[in-house]
Amino acid sequence: MDIDICPRCGNRIDPADSFCRRCGIRLREVAWYHTKVFVLASAFILLGPFALPLLLSSSDFSRNGKIFWTLAICAYTLGIVLLGTVI
Repeated sequence: MDIDICPRCGNRIDPADSFCRRCGIRLREVAWYHTKVFVLASAFILLGPFALPLLLSSSDFSRNGKIFWTLAICAYTLGIVLLGTVI
C-alpha cells in the first residue's frame, strides 16, 4: 500500500483518498458531475430526489453534508408535492 504525504499539513495519506483526513485539502480533482454546484443545482432545479444517487456517490461532500443535503432535498420535494396538491 502506497502512502503519500499531504502537501499542506504533512499528514500521511492513502493515494485513494480524495481529501486529507487532517486538514481537508482536496488531493485530486473531482469529476464535473460530482461537484457541489452541479449536484445541488440538478437536485433543486431539475431532478429532485432522483439526484440523490449523484449526491451520495460524490466525494465532494462530507458525510454530514450528504445527510444534510439528503434531508433538505427530501423536504423540498415533499413541500413541492404538498403545495401542488393544495393548488
